[in-house]
Amino acid sequence: MLERWSGFTDRVRIGSRVKYQTDGNPEKAEVSNTDLPEVRIIPDGMLPATQISSSSTRIVQRFTVQVSTGSKRVTGQLGKDPSLFPLEWEIFRAMSRWWEVISLLEWHGTTFAKFLDLTDTQHGSAERDLNRGIDGWASAWSVEIVLVFPLVDVQNADLD
Repeated sequence: MLERWSGFTDRVRIGSRVKYQTDGNPEKAEVSNTDLPEVRIIPDGMLPATQISSSSTRIVQRFTVQVSTGSKRVTGQLGKDPSLFPLEWEIFRAMSRWWEVISLLEWHGTTFAKFLDLTDTQHGSAERDLNRGIDGWASAWSVEIVLVFPLVDVQNADLD
């Protein structure tokens, strides 16, 4: 979703969009000023419900979108400004179009992603784990995606 939004891609370089999609550590050992801002999407647990009705099951998948700006400013100019609030605004705008991406996902011919919610955001400038030692403002967005599946499909051992 983020990479489909030009307000995000104009501010965060491709190499600074950390993805955990392959083997190995995608995080750079050394982060320079040209690598900032950096954005990581971290799986942050899930809340499964094996049965929510006579015919459905649900998983609430949680993620954290971690942003390290490398900037000590919270406000800035429009454009490619790396300060905190303009970057957060573009992340919010990109996430507000969630249905264009996740509502189209299918499993065995049935769409399953029903809702995305931004539940909480934390800010800080001294969170060593969050900002990986990067000087400047950081934020962590809590994201929940509600996935609903037909119970009969989940229980069918012949489906992969």
